[in-house]
Amino acid sequence: MKEVIEELLYEQESHTLDFKSEQYKFIGAEPHEKCELLKDILAFANAWRRTDAYILIGVKENSGGRAEIVGIQESIDDAQLQQFVNQKVQRPINFSYHSIDFENKNIAVIKIGPQERPIYLKNNYGRLKKDTIYIKRGSSTDIASPDEISKMGSAAAEPYSREPNLIFGFADLKNRKTLGNEIEAETKIINITDESSIPDYGTSGSGIYATRLSDYSKNKDYYRELAEFAKQKNYFYPLSFSLYNESNIVSSGINIELFIKNNDNILTIYEEKDLQDLPSSDGLFLRSNINTIIKSSQSTTSLKRVGSDYHAEFFIEKAQPKQTIFYEDYLYIGSTDSTNVKIDFTIYSDNLSNPLTGELQLNLNTETKSISYRNIPRLNK
Repeated sequence: MKEVIEELLYEQESHTLDFKSEQYKFIGAEPHEKCELLKDILAFANAWRRTDAYILIGVKENSGGRAEIVGIQESIDDAQLQQFVNQKVQRPINFSYHSIDFENKNIAVIKIGPQERPIYLKNNYGRLKKDTIYIKRGSSTDIASPDEISKMGSAAAEPYSREPNLIFGFADLKNRKTLGNEIEAETKIINITDESSIPDYGTSGSGIYATRLSDYSKNKDYYRELAEFAKQKNYFYPLSFSLYNESNIVSSGINIELFIKNNDNILTIYEEKDLQDLPSSDGLFLRSNINTIIKSSQSTTSLKRVGSDYHAEFFIEKAQPKQTIFYEDYLYIGSTDSTNVKIDFTIYSDNLSNPLTGELQLNLNTETKSISYRNIPRLNK
C-alpha cells in the first residue's frame, strides 16, 4: 500500500483521487458534518472508471509537485464506517478504510473500487437528498445529469451483458477462499548450526536419528536431503490466486500476466516443478508422515526472469457468470529479507475490448532462525 501512496502523491486530484489535509468529522459528529464523508464516497462510487479510486486523508495537495504529508490525529474504524455508509444506500458500496504510518505520520486511505452504478441514498441525510446521484467530475463533486444517469443505467445493462467484469486477487487454495489484493506472509531462513555433523542415514546414533533397522544401505544422504528440504519449505511462501467473474456473461480465453518487482534483487520465485522433492529413505519412513508440497501433474504457468524482475503468465479457458476460479498451481516466493512485494497484473480475454490492469501486494516478513539438525523433522510437520 505504501508504494501505491507514494505514486499517488505525484498525481493531481481527479475522478480517481482526492487529497484531504484534515480528517473528516465523523466520531461524535452531527449528520450535517458527517454527510461530507458520505457524499465523497458516493461521488467516487458513481464516477465512471475501471480502476480503484483513492481519498488520501492527512495529505495536502501541492499543485505541480509532490503532495505534502501533514498527518491526522484520529482515525475512523473501518467497520463503523462501512455500517454507516452501506445502511444508507440502496446497494452496498465496495470500499475500505485503512490507517497507515507514512513518513512517521498517521494518514488514512479510503479505497473505492469500480462497481455497478448508480448508487444513491434511500433517505435524506444531513444536506444530502435521497434518490440523488452524486458524481465525481474531474476534481469536483456534482449532481449527475439525467443523461449521465441514463448512461449509468445503460452501462449496468449493456456492458455487463457484453463484457465480463473480472476480479483478480490472492487466494487460500487449501480452504478455497479469496484473500483480496493485499496479504501478509511469513517465511524463515533456516541456518543449521551443526550441519556438518548430520550423520549418514541408518548409522548408529541417539535421539531422533537413532535406528534399529538392519537395512540402512540405501540413501545414506537422507538426513542431509531432509535438511535441505526443510530449508526450502520454510524459505518459500506458496502464492495462489483466484479470479471472480462478477458479470452475467461467460468470460473466455482468459490470459493473466503478472509482473513482480524485485528492485533490491532479494526475491527468488519458483514454479512447483523447480522445487526439490521430499527426499525418500527408500521406504523406511512413510512419506505421509511429512507435510509435503504436492505438485500439479499439469501446469499451465509460465515463469520467466526479466532482468531482476519476474514475469508469470497463466491461462484460464473460461469463467462462468458469478463463478470464482481458484488457480491450482502455486508460485513459490522467498526473500533474503522482509519486504513489500508489488505485483502488477494485466488480464486479457476474448470478450474484453481492453485489458484489465491492477496491483497486488504481498507483505513478506522473513525471519532467520538457527537450529540443530535434530529439530529438522518438526519443521516439516
